[in-house]
Amino acid sequence: MRKSLMAIAGLSVIMTAPLALADRAEHRAKHREHVQDQLNLSEEQVEEMRALRESGASREELRAVLTQEQQAKMDELHGERRQRGAERMQEYLELSDEQAEQLREIRQNGGGRDEMQAVLSDEQLEKMDELHARRGKGRGEGKGRYYRGAAPAAES
Repeated sequence: MRKSLMAIAGLSVIMTAPLALADRAEHRAKHREHVQDQLNLSEEQVEEMRALRESGASREELRAVLTQEQQAKMDELHGERRQRGAERMQEYLELSDEQAEQLREIRQNGGGRDEMQAVLSDEQLEKMDELHARRGKGRGEGKGRYYRGAAPAAES
């Protein structure tokens, strides 16, 4: 009976994994379309960027396709997104205003993970580990992006 339950559980994971990947791909496509609209990209720019992405181009190479105005708008959009993420993280981790300000300064000054972790309590670090593990960051063995002691994973 136990083996049957394990087999069913394993099969359900295998069967639903493609759905999760499809959802992620759909989300990325919608986000990309939204950014294209916000930046007012021409069809030529969209095609050039698609070809560059498929060839594994760097962010700098993709950015070179944009006009200076579009680059400035993209920087603005990224800043807004980072701000919303910081606000959600402050709420989720129940950071004090002082902690939030310390983290903001560390980020602005190019500080690293160790400096940021030093600001957080053990409970907050655990919450962060759980959050990143749940989000499936794929960094290490499901221990989350900020797993204490883990070496930074290479970005793909």
